[in-house]
Amino acid sequence: MSRVQRRGFTLIELLTVIAIIAILAGLTMTVLPRMREKAKITKIKGTMANLNTALTNYFATNNSYPPAYGYRQPSSRGESPVPGQEDTYYFLKPYPTFIRYSLGDTEDIFSNGYSTDGNASLGILEFLPLGTKDVATNSVAFPMERFDGTNLAGEVSAQLEAEHRPLVYVPVNSRQFAIARKYWIRNNDFLAQSWNPADPDLVSVSFPPANYDAFVLISVGPNGNTGGVVSEGLGSSPFTDPDAYHLAALRTYFLATRDLNGNGELDFEFEARSQKFEAEQLYQVNGVSASNAELPNGDRLYGPLIYVSK
Repeated sequence: MSRVQRRGFTLIELLTVIAIIAILAGLTMTVLPRMREKAKITKIKGTMANLNTALTNYFATNNSYPPAYGYRQPSSRGESPVPGQEDTYYFLKPYPTFIRYSLGDTEDIFSNGYSTDGNASLGILEFLPLGTKDVATNSVAFPMERFDGTNLAGEVSAQLEAEHRPLVYVPVNSRQFAIARKYWIRNNDFLAQSWNPADPDLVSVSFPPANYDAFVLISVGPNGNTGGVVSEGLGSSPFTDPDAYHLAALRTYFLATRDLNGNGELDFEFEARSQKFEAEQLYQVNGVSASNAELPNGDRLYGPLIYVSK
């Protein structure tokens, strides 16, 4: 009777198999996160495109994009807000309501709560009221007072604990922005940190403007952090100025659309920095050396995803 000889794996064969499995596992761990990130970016871009369509339709009817939360109403010019009646002086609803969207329709799937800079607090443009839903009428009531950095604790708590925030929407008047940009560039203030209303360049700027004809949409992006592109305002107490939201919007629009080296790529935008080497750019403005290495808050990250109205 013949015996069938059973042969096991040699040590070299086992090590080879283990090495192959390790390589495949490494590739999986490297490629899959990038694929998920790319899928999320594609989804965010789709949301931004849909929002652009809705906002453009609104503009066609109203000759203006919708105001952002906290902006002054046209009737507020020359008046002061009355305590308890701030809803007659400021716009206190989130921007999706103007285009009949829900907050969920504008979700930033890269975000974690409403803070865009990861500091566990809400700056002037980060707050966007969730409101309280009435189940019986299927309607949502929003706070009647404007967020001043210390009030509306319930809304703040809910926003910080939320899974995701809506995309940041910042509309501006392009004429006012052109004046503000000239002022900042002339003063070599490339992070737009100053504002002197007595400056000859700024005396013609008053709020609210006649309309809003430009906007940016901002996602925190794969970093989960805008790096300070979403401004916390100008001055030591930005919430105390009735025009604070408008000033923060002009600064945010400046940072979001900044292209100081004039190469057609946004200085702080995620894809420009991660794929087109924008973070490595060195250049001169007004004879002053400048660099894109750091985001406005000093971080050396890739930056947020930014959509600029056409």
